[in-house]
Amino acid sequence: MKYTLLLTVGAASLLAGCSKNNDFTPAVGMNGEAIFQAACIECHQPDDGGYYFTLAKTTDIGKKVSGGGTMMPAFPNIQGEALRSLAEYVTAHSRQAE
Repeated sequence: MKYTLLLTVGAASLLAGCSKNNDFTPAVGMNGEAIFQAACIECHQPDDGGYYFTLAKTTDIGKKVSGGGTMMPAFPNIQGEALRSLAEYVTAHSRQAE
C-alpha cells in the first residue's frame, strides 16, 4: 500500500512537471546544436548510433517543441530562426522511420 502511494505521488509530480511550459529562451544567434544541448539533452540522450530520435516522415518538430507533449514541456520561447535551426539539427541527428 505504501509503495503504491509513493509510486502514484511520484508519477503525478513527474507528469505535472513535464506538462508545463519551459521558459528557456535561446540567446540571439544560437544554432540548433547549442539550443539542443542547452534545452533538450537533459531528457533526450543519443542511442548507440548517436541518433536522438526515430522520426516519422510527417514529424513536425517545430510544432512538438512549441506545443510540447504528454511527457515534454512546451518551449514557447524557441521561435523563428532558432526553432528552424533546432528542427534542422534534430532532423539531421535522427533516424527516419521506414
